[in-house]
Amino acid sequence: MGGDHFPEKGGGNMVTYLELIKLLIDFGSFIAISLGTIVAIIAIVVTNKNK
Repeated sequence: MGGDHFPEKGGGNMVTYLELIKLLIDFGSFIAISLGTIVAIIAIVVTNKNK
């Protein structure tokens, strides 16, 4: 079942390439969440100072 999608022999490069893409996507989303949190905190601080 699904042997063609996950080749254990001769397809190692493709698997590592897909894993690298997954890691990049996970890392990118982590950075996006971190930046979003920082921006939200800064926005809250600025709005509190303006009051």
